Amino acid sequence: MASLFSFRFTRFKASSLLAATITFSCSCLFTFQLYYQQQMLHILATTATAIPDSTEVRGVRVVATCKEDLSWIDREASNYNNVIVYDKCDMNRTFSSANVTVHTMENIGSCDHAFLQYIVANYESLPDVVHFTKGVTHFTEGYNDNPSQSPHPDVRCRPWCSKYEKYKHLGRKPEIFGFSLDDYKFTNNPSNSNEFIFQKSPFANMKGWIEATNGLDVSMYLDTRCTIPMQGMFSATRAQILNTPKSTYRTLLNQQTHANEEIDHFIERSWGAMFCSEHASTATSNHTVNN
Repeated sequence: MASLFSFRFTRFKASSLLAATITFSCSCLFTFQLYYQQQMLHILATTATAIPDSTEVRGVRVVATCKEDLSWIDREASNYNNVIVYDKCDMNRTFSSANVTVHTMENIGSCDHAFLQYIVANYESLPDVVHFTKGVTHFTEGYNDNPSQSPHPDVRCRPWCSKYEKYKHLGRKPEIFGFSLDDYKFTNNPSNSNEFIFQKSPFANMKGWIEATNGLDVSMYLDTRCTIPMQGMFSATRAQILNTPKSTYRTLLNQQTHANEEIDHFIERSWGAMFCSEHASTATSNHTVNN
């Protein structure tokens, strides 16, 4: 009887110890989960403070277009303070919305040339937020207006950016410096590929271009915290745009001379570095290209 009692008592103690251990572990796990949630909420709150909500700040939408159907602009114009259309193919665009302005420009430099032209022309009077987009609708549908910068790189990712997963952190990876192109065919206006022959740059790769361009520096691409997918669809706050001197934007604008050229793709991969790098405003200036 004593042995049986001892066995039961020992088993009871073991069971109690196990239960206590499980309870303690669960308590610790719950505490850790609560702490983690609080930290994430703090990150999101910090992000929300740094990045204006698109419902609060409508800003300006800048649209670079060639021959795309822009009937959607009148439907969406009321969502923005102003919509500025850069018509690169002389399509005589007209819109019924009073807040839409059309600028005709030479068809050079892809969409980035229009974006740079807007920034240079409005650098001293930028709105709170600028939404840079193309005219093609299969990217504008479902477009998220939140600016790109975030203390946590994935917080403000576009709804469709999973399609470009390999590009999401491209700006912080060394392989971006080896990027180059030997040819390119327009995806939104395929017929233009035959009309505008691809122009190869004099640089072996993107790193060579960066090192030769006044206002850019390799360090900018390594410390940027922006998540900007390819395809010319992104937003930026005034502070982000002003992170880079106007002279740098003008330098890039002056580099573009053709409708289809390799330098366009270098610039496309540089927005995050210019908007969000701590080194952008102090980039070395002892370069030689289009100063």
